[in-house]
Amino acid sequence: FIINPLYKDFWDKVLSIRESVARVNPFAAIKAMMGTISEKYFALTHRYPSRVKWIDEFGYDPKQLHHLIRVYKFMESYHNGIHLFTYQDLVESNHLLPAEKERIKNIKRMGCGDLETAQKFADLYYGMAKDLCDGAKMYYDGKDDEYIKEIMFAIMGEMVKLSIKKELE
Repeated sequence: FIINPLYKDFWDKVLSIRESVARVNPFAAIKAMMGTISEKYFALTHRYPSRVKWIDEFGYDPKQLHHLIRVYKFMESYHNGIHLFTYQDLVESNHLLPAEKERIKNIKRMGCGDLETAQKFADLYYGMAKDLCDGAKMYYDGKDDEYIKEIMFAIMGEMVKLSIKKELE
């Protein structure tokens, strides 16, 4: 990707604290992941115009099931391995064994059988995600890391000042 040279120093500052930013509020992150999983769960058989072909072929959308499982695995590793994996590892699915990563990709490509089988998988992963999300309340206070927020707001403030200064030149 291309970064405006004017903002490169700001970008570098954000990159230097990216792991802390990714974990500024773990409970909020887990709830957001649960929201994505819920959307994928309910989209499994929804006839979105761009996904009708797959619904007609499989009875469900394999891509939705793939995403539901992938996000659950992300959530599980984010929560259970919060200090074991970098956020980048999680985004790139590097926390998964190669065979598991391939199995999940194959669901997107070829499905996992009929609608009944897919629904069982969806129910299983949705239920595990809900349990993890509900249980996460015991581990996290739900508050933001104020120190990291202060740093981010300072960086954003510097960027806005520079932008306004450049506009007025």
